Amino acid sequence: MAQRQCLQTKNLHDISAAVDALQGLPFTDRDRIGIISHSMGGEQAYFSA
Repeated sequence: MAQRQCLQTKNLHDISAAVDALQGLPFTDRDRIGIISHSMGGEQAYFSA
């Protein structure tokens, strides 16, 4: 990841990496991964959908 990116871009990258990690687990239902949040996290959840 480049150093000169905005905070939102970094947060969305982290969310994407977390979803990828969850999908790689054998006990995870890939169709039922979701995000619950509020405030700034709610905005991140909206943009990551």
